[in-house]
Amino acid sequence: MTDTIGMESERLGPAADYVALLRRQLKYGTVWNEVGDPGPEEGIWRLFEATSGTPIEERLVDAVTELLTDADVDVRSGAVALAQDYAEKMNPSTLLRILERNPALFDGIKPTDSRSDSPDLAWGLLRAMTANTGHDPQVVARLRTAAFDTENGSTVLGGLAADDPEWTIAQAQHLVSSDPTKARIIIANLPGEQSRERFVKALVGEPASLRQELVRVIADKITNSAERERLNSMLASP
Repeated sequence: MTDTIGMESERLGPAADYVALLRRQLKYGTVWNEVGDPGPEEGIWRLFEATSGTPIEERLVDAVTELLTDADVDVRSGAVALAQDYAEKMNPSTLLRILERNPALFDGIKPTDSRSDSPDLAWGLLRAMTANTGHDPQVVARLRTAAFDTENGSTVLGGLAADDPEWTIAQAQHLVSSDPTKARIIIANLPGEQSRERFVKALVGEPASLRQELVRVIADKITNSAERERLNSMLASP
């Protein structure tokens, strides 16, 4: 397995200082850059691709994790964005500990990364966790709390629907709150027909306007015609 790789002017191996290299790239974009790169992350994306499945990739993930608590908000913002880009490689339990132990670094801190639309860095980490909960009960519990945020809760519903379907179905009315966009996210991520049927059944008593929107969501998200017909019939006869 590759333990050393040449990446532009840098020779990366066991002795390389990955934290320093990533920090410099996130701050200045001067380590791995090509003409036409709109930002520093492109060089890092190329690096992750070139090192996929190698020990170097593991060191890069460790470096991103360490930079999540960097004192420089630009570097920290970039690290949070990378945690979302590579959520499947991150340890969600570690992300939660970092968030809970360092609230001043995340809560209310606007990301400076131009790609981010998160309201603050805390929500950026929550988005990384919802993309990969690791089925950690503490992570799931934190996402459950976040799901009820009226402005941003929809951003964690996909992960909860996929990894915590029983709770999501049980809380269907409270989570959707007459918002078909939230229902769309949940239906798209619930595992299996039975879960989707139970979710829709939980909403059959909602106002007709929402049920009509749900029919449109089902038409868009459910490819099986028999399942679509079954769900639509439930909504037509509350």
